[in-house]
Amino acid sequence: MKNRMLLLGLSLLSMAVLIAVGIGWLRGYEPVSGRQGDVAVAALPTPLNRLPSALAAYEALKPWASEWAADYRLVSANLTIDVVAQQSPGWSFILYSAKRERLVSVLVSPSEIRVLREQGVLYPPRLIGDEAWKEDASAVLLSWWQARGGHQWTAMEATKVILTLRQEKSGYPVWKLICLGTEGTVLDSWYLRADNGAIIDAPEAP
Repeated sequence: MKNRMLLLGLSLLSMAVLIAVGIGWLRGYEPVSGRQGDVAVAALPTPLNRLPSALAAYEALKPWASEWAADYRLVSANLTIDVVAQQSPGWSFILYSAKRERLVSVLVSPSEIRVLREQGVLYPPRLIGDEAWKEDASAVLLSWWQARGGHQWTAMEATKVILTLRQEKSGYPVWKLICLGTEGTVLDSWYLRADNGAIIDAPEAP
């Protein structure tokens, strides 16, 4: 009887440990954003720890965008981290105006807002709704780092890390992270929904 009780106790203890480990594993894959994301990013190696907020850069762009076109909408956001030079020029955004039938690419850095290119378009692009974009760039960077980036960062010898936000065919915005090696070789890629923080497989090609 005592042996049975001992075995039952050990079984319950083992189950509790497995459940705790499982919960911890799942929590390790939860996206981290906002102020908590800023703190976590600061702990990453240089230059990843210098990732600027895409949401903050977009907020800074809005007054200029309203002057450019009152009906402007966001098409995409992009940032390239140069690992070798340990720097990034800032976030570039593409905006669309249906009334003007034009696209404009704008660079937002701490010191300036600069137009990179403007052109007319025949067909409207897929647009990102402000209400749908909830996860900052830190969410995709940290989820990738926690899942596998932190284990392979030194060995992979990446020269660039590129973060891109786009609206997908599926109807929601997606963050894409890619690591490039020498000669533009893709070393790794990671995808995260910008509306709810879910990690996903590579979206369908446009």
